[in-house]
Amino acid sequence: MNKLKTILLSNSSKYSHLVILATLFLFVFTYSWLLILIIVYLIYLSKKANNLFLLALILLIVLFLRINFLEDRKKETLPLEAEVYEIYDDYIIIKSKHKYLVYLEDNKDVKPGTIIKISGIYYNYDSYNIVHNFDYNRYLQSKNIIGIIDAENISKIDETFNIRIIRYKITKYLDNNFESTSSYLKMFVIGNKTDIDSDVIEKSNRIGISHLFAISGMHLALIVGFLNKFMQLFYLRRKTYNLIIYLFISLYIIITGFNIPIIRAGFLMAAIIYVKKNNLVLTRSDVMAFSYLIFIIINPNIIFNIGFQFSYIIAYSILFSSSFINNNEKIKQIFQLGFIATLFGLPIFLEMNKEFGLLNIFVNVIFVIIVGYILLPGAFLVILFPKFNYFYKNIIKYFEILLKDIENINVYISFNIINPFFKLGYWILLVLTITRFKTENRYRYVSILLCFILIIGNFSYIPKLSFVRILDVNQGDAIHLHNNGCNMLIDTGNDDEYDHLINYFLGSNIRELDNVVLTHKHIDHYGEINDIISKINVKKIYVNNYFPEIPTDKQIILEVGDTIHCNNIELFVLNGDNQLSNENNNSLVLYGEIGNESWLFSGDIEADIETKLINNYNIKVDQLKLSHHGSFSSSTEEFLKKIKPKNAYISVGKNAYGLPDERVINRLKNLDVNIHITKENGTITIYYFNNWRYTKYYYESKKHFRI
Repeated sequence: MNKLKTILLSNSSKYSHLVILATLFLFVFTYSWLLILIIVYLIYLSKKANNLFLLALILLIVLFLRINFLEDRKKETLPLEAEVYEIYDDYIIIKSKHKYLVYLEDNKDVKPGTIIKISGIYYNYDSYNIVHNFDYNRYLQSKNIIGIIDAENISKIDETFNIRIIRYKITKYLDNNFESTSSYLKMFVIGNKTDIDSDVIEKSNRIGISHLFAISGMHLALIVGFLNKFMQLFYLRRKTYNLIIYLFISLYIIITGFNIPIIRAGFLMAAIIYVKKNNLVLTRSDVMAFSYLIFIIINPNIIFNIGFQFSYIIAYSILFSSSFINNNEKIKQIFQLGFIATLFGLPIFLEMNKEFGLLNIFVNVIFVIIVGYILLPGAFLVILFPKFNYFYKNIIKYFEILLKDIENINVYISFNIINPFFKLGYWILLVLTITRFKTENRYRYVSILLCFILIIGNFSYIPKLSFVRILDVNQGDAIHLHNNGCNMLIDTGNDDEYDHLINYFLGSNIRELDNVVLTHKHIDHYGEINDIISKINVKKIYVNNYFPEIPTDKQIILEVGDTIHCNNIELFVLNGDNQLSNENNNSLVLYGEIGNESWLFSGDIEADIETKLINNYNIKVDQLKLSHHGSFSSSTEEFLKKIKPKNAYISVGKNAYGLPDERVINRLKNLDVNIHITKENGTITIYYFNNWRYTKYYYESKKHFRI
């Protein structure tokens, strides 16, 4: 620990404190407990490094003001005039006062620099706000995009020069002249991998080499290395040499579409040249810190961009571990770099993939060599000498075969570091392990780190903890019940090509569901069941009637009076007909006590069944999962008055039915019922620990701004 303090307080690392504090501050809007760490950190700096303490305060104030400025931005009125910035297959990026993503069918008549007048409507993207999933809203924010436009009419007004036209022209040239290999040439030369086969991308993600498919500092270093060798032939003056390097770095940043890793690497290279020339007292760590801070001050939301996170974590990890890397043997150096980068990037990698291949580290070395010494230089060689394209095409063919074979023989462990607190703990332990690796106690730290990983890998619940989680699956129902290690799912939401529920369970280290209840045969309640049973072990499936579309013999038909157990939770079936013509009224209705509170899960029942329930049962309800997404055909005043709920939860998303109905909302308000709506609050979790209850909302996008 003393060695770590020495490193952090040394002159070569002092500005890293600002990076750490700024990062904690940006995440504090999502994880409020980080505020405690920030306060402790500031107190520590005030005692150890007063100048850094003042700089840190100024930085935090600037970031706070910047975040508020971004939140206050308003969408412009349509139609609007804007300049085309970037062009993709089915959408373009435009900029007027702000940046927008525009969906359109035909983009042939536009290019970067085209001034257009666009009419249409703003598209309200209804994302799944479920933890352990890709957040599209956050992604757009990280790109500084303020809204999505569904274009109805686009008219061309004028043409102006936009520097992005260079990238556009190169893309067109590669598409027109290298049809068989253009997807790989575009990926390795200009950082555009949109045309790479999705199967190749998926396999590269699984074996942990997807970072090699992203344009990075490795690409820039390789090109600058060749450029350096070439310029040495002409014995240029140092001033001329530096000028050419500066110009090339600037040009390559433009060609790659202002790619974050290239900007970072280019900034680092240019700064090192400048510092060396002017004998300034700045280290690589300082330069990296300054580039990081510039990025997040310009757009604080970039912190949520996975590419940005990976770029700086890997760069810092390699910089931090440079003294431990063997520079004499090239293969050993590549393995060490890959091993260190994998360890530091592991929490982010696991959050994306929910699994880790045991061969990933060794595979990484193989593919670093293939990409760095064959595919990457080969891409530039093909562009310079097109006749090599035939050979390059065959190299790609064998590369994809190798990728497939290794992906098949790899052994995968389903695993994730669930909590951000654990991720922070993992990184701290990893840093301590590396700083102590050359000491006699190194095996102790390695053992502690491995034990920590094993513990958090199996940490999917806390004893005596129960919770009910109403998952935000848009227009549908999906409710996760948890009690002392038992996991139960009531409904699955609609069919979902992105597998949000599967990602949620695997990301929570839940690989087995004890019970799944399908309340009735409407697709927004059972649509995802087949995907779930293909990826997660489901012990029992409870239904109101046999589902022929579910290929499993685990279905159990429930009747009124039956009970379902999930450890200490016991749910009674109050309704579950399968004879009625109105399928909503066939819904299974479950009632039981969770955490000393009564819960009613009402499926999609309507007024007739509600009347039947209050006539047959004398029940009072603390927590009500409101029926039929807040439809006016349900939740009658008589029913609500009889059961007297304290809280009502409405699972609903973007829909054409006007749900939840305003009249139902008014009924609940008139009866002083607290209303919680997934469309507004995202995923809602009600935690119980003994007699303690706590409600938490997961709607990260809402904490900044929603598109």
